[in-house]
Amino acid sequence: MLQMILDDYIQAQSDLVEEIDPIVSSIVEKIKCINTEETFFQSIYDFLVKNGTLPFNLPTTTELSKMEGGYGLVKIICEKNGGINAIRPRYAYFASQLFFKSQSQTNENIQSRTIS
Repeated sequence: MLQMILDDYIQAQSDLVEEIDPIVSSIVEKIKCINTEETFFQSIYDFLVKNGTLPFNLPTTTELSKMEGGYGLVKIICEKNGGINAIRPRYAYFASQLFFKSQSQTNENIQSRTIS
């Protein structure tokens, strides 16, 4: 939502042929950086966990559509990211990295508790 407001502001300033505030330009660039593939994959991972599905293997579009809120996710995957098959390998890598990272942290916490 904030991105849309700032885009409208920039468009209005451009239409008025006025200089755009550099702070606003900086904020817009930072917001664009937030919407990365990593945050998108994290939202898919969280969605699958929330729906009680193992997050390592991305389900088919049919299976995703049957989950609560899945239709919207399928629409984003298909329209903005080239479809399930286009993101499946990169998502699987992301999910495995996230899992093994969380496992090493869990193991470190367990070891530190048993040593203390």
